[in-house]
Amino acid sequence: MALRSNTQKRLVAWHDLCHATTKLALIILAAFAMTACSRSSSKPPSSPPPRSAVAPVETEPAPPPKPPGLRFIVPTAQTPLDGSVTTNVFMDTGTGRPESGMYGSNRTASDGRPRYHEGLDIAPLKRDRRGNALDTAHAIADGRVAYLNRRPGASNYGNYIVLTHRDPGVGEIYSLYAHLASVDAGRAVGQTISAGHLLGIIGHTPDLPVARSHLHLETGLIINSRYADFAASRKLTNDHANWNGGNLQGFDPADLYARLDAGGCFDLAAYLATLPTAFRVAAQTSKPIDFFKRYPALWHGPTPATGAAVWVVLDFSEEGLPLSGRLATASELFTRSGQLIAVDEEALDRNGRRLLTRQKSVWRLSNSGEDWLALLLY
Repeated sequence: MALRSNTQKRLVAWHDLCHATTKLALIILAAFAMTACSRSSSKPPSSPPPRSAVAPVETEPAPPPKPPGLRFIVPTAQTPLDGSVTTNVFMDTGTGRPESGMYGSNRTASDGRPRYHEGLDIAPLKRDRRGNALDTAHAIADGRVAYLNRRPGASNYGNYIVLTHRDPGVGEIYSLYAHLASVDAGRAVGQTISAGHLLGIIGHTPDLPVARSHLHLETGLIINSRYADFAASRKLTNDHANWNGGNLQGFDPADLYARLDAGGCFDLAAYLATLPTAFRVAAQTSKPIDFFKRYPALWHGPTPATGAAVWVVLDFSEEGLPLSGRLATASELFTRSGQLIAVDEEALDRNGRRLLTRQKSVWRLSNSGEDWLALLLY
């Protein structure tokens, strides 16, 4: 066999290099596809695919791809947080019932009535000799720092931090981390943050017993971007601008963790669609509602125009989370704004938020419920 020329050798080497590079690229792409949340691209292929020698099989058209979801992780070393295990995971209120550290109307007030809890109280795994928690708290998703409170006496949350995250299907959601012993010195408002970034150390601020040290975690939606103005108009005490707890409406973080897909992503729009409507209210407004301007996926049909007053119909979850809104139809007649037009007592459950009250057999909005509606419409 004749020896190859230098040119031939270079061509063979170039061919081997190209083959190895292509193989490496495919391995990387395969690994990325296994771990990433679903992504889509609207760009058409630059050229038609090659014809196949095998006749194609007729199939149903593929559904439109979903936008990339938000990937979530747990905020501490404690796991699982989906509610499947409760003992030693959730910090109780001193009753010995771990359910009292979970989301919902799981608590009992001093007057014997149910009381609503906005999030999950996550127990620490490590303590020092004095009983102080040593666990650290971390961001559960990519986002930005929206608010920091380093004055524990200024809030029932103690030292707390609020992050915002962009959900592609619904809009801006928040996560809140409360009762911290301290907020990490490297955190600042406006800072972009990634899942897993250190936020602080778990504690018992402002005045919880050290034995009940825990991380209070909330996830939810922001009711009104003008809460600070609303609070001022009502002469309400507010040291936290729009990040006052009165403007934040949570949904169950345990549900979030229970519904993560294989890539760790959460479909918030699909989840909200599963929440039952506990009560329905008719209200009058002369402007588009701020909440639905920021969460347009939850509004159905044409939006109210600024100017003339129109009637709207609003659906709420048990805890007061707005689930949907629409203009009233021509056949719907209402007598006053804030009129309660439907109640599902099964969905209302224990009514720990007390947005509704019942006199004999008649339900109506409580004073708290009327204030909640006023904030939504402000």
